Amino acid sequence: MSPRPAGAPYTALTLTVSTGTPTEEWCDGCKAYTRLSGPLLLLAPGGVSTIGTWSWCEICEDPADQQGSARG
Repeated sequence: MSPRPAGAPYTALTLTVSTGTPTEEWCDGCKAYTRLSGPLLLLAPGGVSTIGTWSWCEICEDPADQQGSARG
């Protein structure tokens, strides 16, 4: 990559983070197949890269549950 010439405008780089196809997994917290997990994808002009994973349990991490989880 060459340096930007003096006085040249900066160009914008568009990056997008997206989720891949989720899979159902076992949740150790609630002892059920209620956890969803999938890859985090970085969509860039040069291609697609996996940058990590995400997971969420519909029982343990219910946003409607105002009291939180009693499972510790």
